[in-house]
Amino acid sequence: MAVPSALPSTRWLLDNCPCSRCLHPITRERTITLIDQRDVQPLAVTTDDVGTVTVDWGDGHVGVFPGSMLVSRQDLDIAPALLGAVPRIAHPDLDTMQGMDRWLSAMLTTGAAIVEQTPNERGEVVRLAVRIGYARPTNFGTIFDVESKPDPNNSAYTAAGLDLHTDLPNWANPPDFQLLHTLANEATGGDSMLADGIAVAKGLRASDPAAFEVLATTPVPFRFHDAADDIRHSAPIVEVDADGQPVAIRFNNWIRDVDPLADERFYDAYLAMWRMLRGPANVLTLRLSAGDTLCFDNRRMLHGRTEFDPQSGRRHLQGCYVDRDMVESRLRRLAFG
Repeated sequence: MAVPSALPSTRWLLDNCPCSRCLHPITRERTITLIDQRDVQPLAVTTDDVGTVTVDWGDGHVGVFPGSMLVSRQDLDIAPALLGAVPRIAHPDLDTMQGMDRWLSAMLTTGAAIVEQTPNERGEVVRLAVRIGYARPTNFGTIFDVESKPDPNNSAYTAAGLDLHTDLPNWANPPDFQLLHTLANEATGGDSMLADGIAVAKGLRASDPAAFEVLATTPVPFRFHDAADDIRHSAPIVEVDADGQPVAIRFNNWIRDVDPLADERFYDAYLAMWRMLRGPANVLTLRLSAGDTLCFDNRRMLHGRTEFDPQSGRRHLQGCYVDRDMVESRLRRLAFG
């Protein structure tokens, strides 16, 4: 266990004291109200050789801080563009903490993972999601079938090739992760494609800063509508953080709505990013087999497929969505044992 190099302030220690008087022992929610404390100073502070800090507040109130609580938590590093093979985890290995850790860590860092040997049963994709937390329902339901249908309400439900895209950019909060379970992939064509949108956005910023700025600041309207729903949202293609770093992508040509304000600057920037996304160095093409479940970050990874011939064989995938909060929560719980 790492030992903290310096202790936090007295107010931080008091505000975050883990004793049963300051933190409810069952709900684990804070009960101390810092604003009602007046000039509280610790009577004694000691640190042991494994980093545990004990604070005696002098009134029978003692807080014991594990070293892990005081050492700054380093978030999982984001791996560079996904140019090699997607990490694979065998479904039986998810019964172990190590297997779950590898799966969830790959989804959060590499941006994609494949769970192979997934039982070839309808609904299994949701049972896989439940291992994380729960599946997030959308207007397509909690589970959706990706196969050629006679009356599709979405391009995914045809046999056409699908250019690289992210799902549901027409939602204010698009789904974070998508799980796609392959029940059958016997048709000619239908290969899957992935591209790291964040890596491409960073590349665009380096090669064409003006185009990047347009895509990071220009709201773009997206809309899905059918007989039941009309869901719209406008947001930039590239979402950036406070430091101007790209953190999420909204890119979907089919449901990009009519934009009366689109001008040549936007089209130049949009097409510049699209060309980069299609670049051979940025696209990973893979063939999913029955039992493969492709799990990927929908806010980072663009996905697509080649055209397939439904007369040549069956192609059927089932999908669902999972929130990032649940993926990160499950990974943290694994760390607790």
